[in-house]
Formats: sequence, C-alpha cells, structure tokens
Amino acid sequence: MIKRHFYIKKEEILKEVKQWLELAERNEAAYTGLVNDHNYTWANQFKASKTKYKEMLAAAITELEEELIKLERPSDYELQLQQE
Repeated sequence: MIKRHFYIKKEEILKEVKQWLELAERNEAAYTGLVNDHNYTWANQFKASKTKYKEMLAAAITELEEELIKLERPSDYELQLQQE
C-alpha cells in the first residue's frame, strides 16, 4: 500500500520538493533557535557555507527521484482502490 501511494503521488512529491529547492535558492534561512537546538551539527554546517543546505537538499531530491522512478506500476485494481 505504501509503495502504491508513493507511485501514485510521485509527481506531486517531486514537484513539492523541487519547490523547496527553488525557495532555498531565493531565500537564506536562519539556522538558529529551534533549528539549531534540534539539529546542531547540520545547522553549524549550513551556517559555515551559504551553499551547503542547497547542495544537500539537491542531492536528497536526486536520490528521492531515483528511488521513486524504481517503483513498479501497481495493478489497475490497486490503482482503482487508491483513487476511491
């Protein structure tokens, strides 16, 4: 069921994460407060380099896209159940 869900939603998911990347290219985030408290190591990496976050996000999106492409098409019956 989970694989079927991601197969059906893969285009929406990829569109969303690519929008995140576009936002990251236009806006600079602040890696302080709650973000820093919960992700100290990554926040420090991101603070040290203006491009590190965008690079890591782009790599994660590429990996996600590769994995979503590998998903096999569900049967027509499974697709019908998902859309109900």
